[in-house]
Amino acid sequence: MRSTFIQRGSLGLSIMLACMLAMAAVLVLTFRYQLAQETEQVRANGVNLARLLTRLPATADLSNWQQVLVYRLSDPHFAYGSVSFDDGATPVDVSASGVVVPPPAPLTGNGWLQETERQVGGRTVIEFHGPFQLGDRRGQFRIGLFKPT
Repeated sequence: MRSTFIQRGSLGLSIMLACMLAMAAVLVLTFRYQLAQETEQVRANGVNLARLLTRLPATADLSNWQQVLVYRLSDPHFAYGSVSFDDGATPVDVSASGVVVPPPAPLTGNGWLQETERQVGGRTVIEFHGPFQLGDRRGQFRIGLFKPT
């Protein structure tokens, strides 16, 4: 009689443990899915912002670019936006609080828009960058968005 009771108790504990493991697996998979979705949304926002900026008329002082990037400061994923010329001048430099804009990486390949991951202040940033020209001056624009964690 006593061994039957122990067997039933062990069976019940085993079922409860299996259910808890299944719930944990569902939670982990759900978290990974949401993280992947949020990362894709950040990438889409970065590409869309780059397209928007390159379609704006480029004025000598780039004030319209500055205004768009300052507006993006309200986005929790926005890390920085910058335009720098090959001569070292940086007429546009907007960053979230506590973020130091890293130096520009060299452009590689022939792609118009490039994407790289960089470490900025201990956080991973997805940087979108591409060539930029204003009159006879050449340089690059960069948009950094924090990668979801």
